[in-house]
Amino acid sequence: MTPDQAAEPERPVRRRRKPPVRYLSNADIAAGLGVPVLTVKMWRGRYSPGRPAGKIRRAPSFPLPDVLIGMEDPAFGNSTTTPGWLPSRMPEIRAWRESLPGQGAGGGRKPPAKRGRAS
Repeated sequence: MTPDQAAEPERPVRRRRKPPVRYLSNADIAAGLGVPVLTVKMWRGRYSPGRPAGKIRRAPSFPLPDVLIGMEDPAFGNSTTTPGWLPSRMPEIRAWRESLPGQGAGGGRKPPAKRGRAS
């Protein structure tokens, strides 16, 4: 090492940063499925894994997010987290939606006229 090199301060080595990981939000999933954002939020609540058993439980649970951004603060009694799913899971979410019963499925007893009885 020459005296000039010894006098120069050592520069830190710059490391290349990895690009940030991108996640899908409720809005991204809604856009991908062609439904309103509130529908995705409703599905997450209605088909959550911890939901009590009932008629709605027959359908599979909505896929759990890969990441939760934010904090859960017990002092406020609510969660201020934002869910995120990896883009590679969009086919899984589409398959989940296709597995749901159709509109009006499980709507209760049929009226007497449709049960074969005359009124």
